[in-house]
Amino acid sequence: MTGREDEQAGNYSGAVTNYALAIETGDSSVKFKLNELNLNIADDDFQLGDYAGAVAAYNAYVTNYPGFEKGLFKSRAGKIYYDRGYAKFLSGDFTNAIADFNKAMELHYKDASTYYLRACAKWKLSDFNGATADFEAGLTNHHVNADAYLRRAKFKDMVKDYAGVQSDAIKAIELDPKNANGYYYRGYAEWRMKKPQEAITDLTKAVELSPQFTLPYVYRGRARYDSGEYIDAETDFSKAIELNADYIEAYDNRATTELRLFDYDKAIADYDKIIQLSPTNGIVYSRRATALIALGDFSGAVSNMNKAIRLSPHSESVRLDCGWNWREMGNLTNAMASFAEAIHIDPTISDAYTGLGCSQSDSFQLQPALINFEKASQLDPSRVYGWYYVYLVKAQLGEEEEAKTELENLMKSHVPSETDKWSIQIGYYLLGTISEDKFLQTVTNSRSDSILQREQLCEANYYAGMKNLFAGNNSRATVLFQKCLDTGEKDFIEYSSARAELKR
Repeated sequence: MTGREDEQAGNYSGAVTNYALAIETGDSSVKFKLNELNLNIADDDFQLGDYAGAVAAYNAYVTNYPGFEKGLFKSRAGKIYYDRGYAKFLSGDFTNAIADFNKAMELHYKDASTYYLRACAKWKLSDFNGATADFEAGLTNHHVNADAYLRRAKFKDMVKDYAGVQSDAIKAIELDPKNANGYYYRGYAEWRMKKPQEAITDLTKAVELSPQFTLPYVYRGRARYDSGEYIDAETDFSKAIELNADYIEAYDNRATTELRLFDYDKAIADYDKIIQLSPTNGIVYSRRATALIALGDFSGAVSNMNKAIRLSPHSESVRLDCGWNWREMGNLTNAMASFAEAIHIDPTISDAYTGLGCSQSDSFQLQPALINFEKASQLDPSRVYGWYYVYLVKAQLGEEEEAKTELENLMKSHVPSETDKWSIQIGYYLLGTISEDKFLQTVTNSRSDSILQREQLCEANYYAGMKNLFAGNNSRATVLFQKCLDTGEKDFIEYSSARAELKR
C-alpha cells in the first residue's frame, strides 16, 4: 500500500513508514515534492501521539525548503509554524513552542486558537501575566466562537478563578446554547463557588445535551452530595463509572457517599477497585481505613494506615486522613502526631490545624487548641464552623463575652451560601439570638426522614450540650451529648467531641 492508502485506512504507522521510504528512494529531480511528504509524516505522527516524531518531520521540511515562508506561501508557512508549535507544546517543549507561535503570528496566521496555545505554553512556564494577556487578545481581537471562551474557562480553572470560569461559560452558552461544555463549565464553577442547586441545574442540562459526557455526572454528584442528596449523588457516580469503568475519581466519590449512607461494605468494595487500578496510591488505603473503623475492624484500619504512609510518606492528605482515623479510634496522641505531620508537609492546610485543635481540645489542652483553631480560621476565613470552634474554646477559657463579640462581628460580615444556611443557625444559637428549643426544633422540622437531618441533629445536640455545660447544667449537657452520639455520625467532628465531653 502507498502512504496515502495507509492513511485512508487509518494505518498511520504504515503511512509514516511508506512516506519515509519514498523520501529515501525517490527521484532527486522531484526533491520539492518529496520534501512535501515530511508534512504528511508529521500529520501521521501527530495522529499516533508521536509528537517528537512530528517535530522532527517538520524540522526536516523546513531544513530542505529554507525559502518556504516567502512570497505567496506566507499563510501556509504560518500554519506549518503553528502545527510545529503545537507538536512542541504537546511534547513539553514550551519555550520553543512559543517561538513557533510567535513566528506563525508574524506570518499573519493568528486566531483565537494560536493565542490560546501560546497562553497555555506561557502558563506552563509560570508566565501568568503573559498567559492572561494572550487569552484576552485572542478573544478581543479575533473572531471567536463558544469553544474559544471554553478554552479560556479551562485556563481560568487552572488558576482557580471560578468566577471567571462562570463568566466565560455564560458567553459560550450565549454563542451556542446547545454546547454541553458551556453548561458543564458553568455548573462546575457554581459548585466551586458553593452554589450546589444552581450547579445541579446546569449540570443536568449538560447531561441532557450530551448523555455520554462523563464529567457532568461526577460534578452533579458532588453538588448533590454537598446538598445532602446522597442517594442521587451515588446514582451519578455510578453512571460515571458505567461510562468509564476505570474512572478512579468516580469510585472515590462514590465510596465517600457510601460512607455517608452507612454502606461500609460497598465503600470498601469501591476502595478495593481503586487499589486494583492504582495499587501504589497511598491515599486509598487511608480512606479504606475509615470504612474499616466504622465496621469495628481497628487492626485492619491500622494496617491500612501503615501501608498508606509507606506508599505515600510525604502526602499531607494521607497524614490528614490518618489523623481523623486515629481521633475516631480515640487515640488522641497519634491523632495529634498525624495532624502535626500534615502541617509539617504543607503548613497551608486549614483542616490539619482544625484536626490538631480538635484533638487538643478533646485532651483538654485548650490554649494550644485555640492557637490552632485561630490559624485554621486565618487560612480559611469563610468556613463558619472554624468560628464556632474558636468561640467554644474561648468560652471554656473564661473569655465567653469576648468570644461572643468576635462571633457576632463575623456573623454580620457573612452572607450565607446555600450550603451555609443550616450552619449559620448554629451561630445564632451560640450568640443567644435563638433559644435552645427553637434551635433544636429547626432540625426536627426539617426533612424528617433524611440523612441530612441526622447530620444536623448530631451537630445541634453537641452545640446545645456545650452551651449547657458553660451554664453549669451538667445533667442536661449529658443528655444532649448522648443524643449526639445516638445519631451514629462517627465521622463528624461534633460526634467525637461529644464523646470526649462525656468521658471527661
